[in-house]
Formats: sequence, structure tokens, C-alpha cells
Amino acid sequence: ILKHAAAYFPNLHSLSLSGLGDLSKDAMQGLEALKGLEHLSLRFDKDVMNPFQGENGSLPASIFAMTQLKSLTLETKGICSIQPAISTMKNLEELKLESMTNMASLPLMIVQLRNLTKLSLKGSKGLFGAANSSRTGGTIEPGTERMFWMIRSLPRLKQLNLDGCGIKEEIFKEVRNKWE
Repeated sequence: ILKHAAAYFPNLHSLSLSGLGDLSKDAMQGLEALKGLEHLSLRFDKDVMNPFQGENGSLPASIFAMTQLKSLTLETKGICSIQPAISTMKNLEELKLESMTNMASLPLMIVQLRNLTKLSLKGSKGLFGAANSSRTGGTIEPGTERMFWMIRSLPRLKQLNLDGCGIKEEIFKEVRNKWE
């Protein structure tokens, strides 16, 4: 049905799909054809390790072609990376990248999402995990400092959810002290 979504639902404004297995390229192209779509939520089953067929742990390019989106929610542990092309999604106001335990970093280009007001990285332990488990000499690991710098560089950000990321309180204190 997703392959022909634009024909079936030409005026669709919001789409939320949960309990997904995997999505084919045809299904993603069908979603891309929904030109009026502003809110997209894709929540995959916990056991799905390759949610987008043939993409090998990456998001398909068709996601980034959906530049009209104002909110994007992706919940899956099967994504290992987000491509810099996310910067083309200039209308994004809300971005939820949740339960992405295999993702080790976000692209620096995320700072170009100037309209972003809400960011959730809930349960994405890989983004901050190394900093909490391998701290040496009381210093902040470069990856963690980079993450906080990127988050801080989002000029309109008003809500940030880092629940379940495993960030220890002393990391927040060290980052705050360093920037003050």
C-alpha cells in the first residue's frame, strides 16, 4: 500500500507506522511521493536490524528528499549512521532519533537544521556511550564534546530529550564548566 500511497492518500498530512518489519525501496519511494506529508513517524520492531532493504544500516536517500517534513521520528536499533544529507531537510522542526543503539555519531551537518526546536535522542546510547565508559583523567571525550557542541549550535532548540542515553551527571557539569 505504501508503494501507491500518493494515489490512495493525496492529501495526507501526517503518517505514523509502528511495529514495522522492513521497508522496501518501492515503499520508500511511495512515501517520498506524498508531497503534502509534514509529519512522518516510522517505528520498527525491536529485532529488525536492517529496516531499509538494501541500505546496510543507513537511511535511504529518499528520506532526505522529503524536504517538506516538519517532524521526523525514526525508532530502530538497525540504523548505524545518518548521512550529512539530513541538512537538506531545512523545514524540520522536530527530529526524534530514538533507540538507535548502534549509531555512534550524528553528522556535523545537523547544525544546519536551523528550524529545529525539538530533538530527541532517547535511548540512543551509542552516541554518548564511549564517553561514559572510557573517560580518562577527568576529561570529556572528543565525541561527547562534539555532540554537545552540535546540540548547542541549534539556534531554535527548545526541547532536548536524552533519556536513556546513559549520560552521567558529571559529564553535563564538565561540559557546562568548559563553556562558561
